[in-house]
Amino acid sequence: MAIVHRNRSVIHLCRWVMVFCLLNHVNCCRKDERRALVSLRANVQPPSLLSSWEGYQCCQWEGVNCSRDGYIISVALNFTTETAVPIPSTTLIPLANLTNLSTLHVTGASFMGPIPSQILTLTRLEALDLSGNNLSGSLPPDVEKLKSLRSLVLRENSLSGSIPSLYYNLGMLEELDLSRNTMNGSISPLIGQLTRLVKLDLSFNRFNGFLPLEIGNLTHLQILSVANNSLAGLVPSSVQNLTDLQRLDLSSNSFAGSLPGWFPKLSQLQFLDMSKNSLSGSIPDGLGKLSELKTLNISQNTLNGSIPDSFGELNKLNLMNLRSNQLSGGIPKSMENASSLTLLFLQQNWFDDAGPVGFSPRFQLNHLSMSACRLSGPLPIWLSQQRNLSVLNLTGNALTGTIPPWLSELPILNYLSLGQNKFAGKIPPQIFNTQSLLSLDLSQNFLNGHISPQVGNATHLQILNLSSNTLMGDLPLSISRLSKLQVLDLSGNSFTGILPPNLKNCTSMSILNVGENHLQGKIPPELGSIGSLRYLVLHRNNFAGDISVALRNFSAIAVIDLGSNFLTGHFPSQALQFHDLEVLILGRNQLEGFVPLGIGNLSKLDILDLSGNQFRGSIPTDLGKLQSMKDDYAGMQGSKVIVGRLNHPAQAYSLYFTIDIHLNYKGKIRQLKYLDGYKLIDLSANNFTGEIPASIGQLQGLFSLNMSWNSIEGSIPSSFGNLTSLEMMDVSHNQLSGKIPSALTSISSLAVFDVSNNKLSGRIPEGTQFSTFNATSFANNSQLCGSPLLVSCTTPPPHEDGDEEESEGEEGPVSFIAVGVGFAIGLLIVVVLIFSSERISKVLLGTPAPPARHTIDRRVR
Repeated sequence: MAIVHRNRSVIHLCRWVMVFCLLNHVNCCRKDERRALVSLRANVQPPSLLSSWEGYQCCQWEGVNCSRDGYIISVALNFTTETAVPIPSTTLIPLANLTNLSTLHVTGASFMGPIPSQILTLTRLEALDLSGNNLSGSLPPDVEKLKSLRSLVLRENSLSGSIPSLYYNLGMLEELDLSRNTMNGSISPLIGQLTRLVKLDLSFNRFNGFLPLEIGNLTHLQILSVANNSLAGLVPSSVQNLTDLQRLDLSSNSFAGSLPGWFPKLSQLQFLDMSKNSLSGSIPDGLGKLSELKTLNISQNTLNGSIPDSFGELNKLNLMNLRSNQLSGGIPKSMENASSLTLLFLQQNWFDDAGPVGFSPRFQLNHLSMSACRLSGPLPIWLSQQRNLSVLNLTGNALTGTIPPWLSELPILNYLSLGQNKFAGKIPPQIFNTQSLLSLDLSQNFLNGHISPQVGNATHLQILNLSSNTLMGDLPLSISRLSKLQVLDLSGNSFTGILPPNLKNCTSMSILNVGENHLQGKIPPELGSIGSLRYLVLHRNNFAGDISVALRNFSAIAVIDLGSNFLTGHFPSQALQFHDLEVLILGRNQLEGFVPLGIGNLSKLDILDLSGNQFRGSIPTDLGKLQSMKDDYAGMQGSKVIVGRLNHPAQAYSLYFTIDIHLNYKGKIRQLKYLDGYKLIDLSANNFTGEIPASIGQLQGLFSLNMSWNSIEGSIPSSFGNLTSLEMMDVSHNQLSGKIPSALTSISSLAVFDVSNNKLSGRIPEGTQFSTFNATSFANNSQLCGSPLLVSCTTPPPHEDGDEEESEGEEGPVSFIAVGVGFAIGLLIVVVLIFSSERISKVLLGTPAPPARHTIDRRVR
């Protein structure tokens, strides 16, 4: 009786709850549907993401909506916080019990695994959005029950495979967004059946083939994006039927042919991006008839001709990007009327005119880039009226004259790049009074004179690059006031005096490059207090003093280039503690002593240059532990250090800065870019003795190895055959003996090879790269024989495994004797070879004695 009474009480309570819900217009969820949501909540991590899901009234939970009779009709959960643990996609299966569900949005929750097919049984579903998760696998093919589906959004997942054919039967679909996945295959002509589509976004996938002609059936389309795929062929002419189109993005594909002339039919178009394709021909005048156009990007094609005069009619155009084509001429006078233009990208073309005489535009630019064009003459005067100009980049032209003082009057100028031109004269001091200036690049011009002390007034400056000019005098002490400075590059000038110790006040500095000047004195140890300093480049100056004192306290240093100075002392042992070190160049100084063990612990080291000093003793055996040099050589990819970024809603601009270093490259000191993946060891022109450590053969990523002009003995390690990335190897002018290991023939990349002036013997290995080396690579090794030397070997070539065990009958090389010479003379030569002293044999055979060791100019400049 107690149980019956309790059940009646529960029923009675439920009735009162129902009455309460009806009287108070509160939708009360049903018990079985609440259970489905509770199951979802239990598996979402961290639990705080659904912390509002408490109590019995699930219709009141955040993101949940119910009908008047208590059925859940909408679940919309937008997780903006990344979950700590990925959630299996099976967690979504209980939601299939919400049979009245019309909207399901679960985004950004890190669900992983395939899309549960049970979700696709919700016959009343109108909107499904599972974007921003980590869903994988193919799209479930069985979607025939989703006859009411209007919106399918699955972007930003890891879905793969092609679009199943049944998806083209979703006749009510108005939005299909599969962007930012890894889907592939072709776009089926069946796409033309989705005639209600307003938005189609298949961008950032791997679709290939052609854009089908049937795309023109989607006459309600307002947004069409297939960017960043592998589509090719011509843009189908049927696209002109999409007269409601507002956004068309075909960028980053392989579309070919010319820009179509039917663009004026797309009268509602506001955004057009056909960049990064293979389009050619001229720009059609019809583009200038798109009166609603706000963004035009046809960059990175092979378009030619000039900018059409009709572009002056684009009164709503905000961004125009024509960069990286073959366009010529210049900015037409008609562009004066493009009054809304703020972002103009014309760089890397053949433009020779930045605006005709008297050009007076109605627009106010925020960003102008015409770098790497063919501009000449003075800086265009119309720029002085661009009061909203934030970025001006005219690098890499042939502009002349002086730097105009009116640049300092542009009130919000942030980035000024006029490098690689022909500007002359002095830097106007007023330019440093521009408080908004963040980056100033006047490098590679013909500027002269001193740097004004007013440089200290540019207190917001982050990048100052005045390299490769003819500036002179002392470095102004006021530079130390630039506390936000990240990059200071004054290299390649004629500065004198000392490096100011108060540069330590530039506490944000990451790159300091004053190489190739005439600076002198000691390197200030105070620089070590700049905790952010990663690149210290001081090569080719007259710095002196103990190197160990100079390199105190560096904590985050990655590049040290002190080459070609007059530094003294021993190898700086503190450098062994610089665990982020990637480049260490101490070559061409006056350093001495031993190189200690422990250098192999510098796991990130890519470049080690100790050449042209007076180091002695054995080469450290732990060089083979240099972990970064064990990685495969990645090729000469220019290293770009990102030091700033400017964001705009339409496009992001990164500011890069490259580092130059000076290395012994193919026997000469050359200026190279600091290159990612570039691995080099140069120990040449020292007094090293002992043997070459075999462990160096473990450095499979090594590109260049130079140990020439030392007193190294022993043999060339056969382990060097493992140096599969090696392109340059120079061990000449040592005391090496034994055979050249045949294992070296497996190095297919070897282009420069020099073992001359040693005591090597035996047959020169044949085949592969060795067939490309001339006799100078092997000269002055009296016991070597075989091609390319004009010294033959007396016995047949050894077997493949003949490196370890020589043939008993091979006594060494003999001179080639003419056929007419008698047997007696030949026998006499053999007797001399066996019994005479080495010096006498050399006289008889005409083999030159090795020259006396050269005196190396250790101050190669």
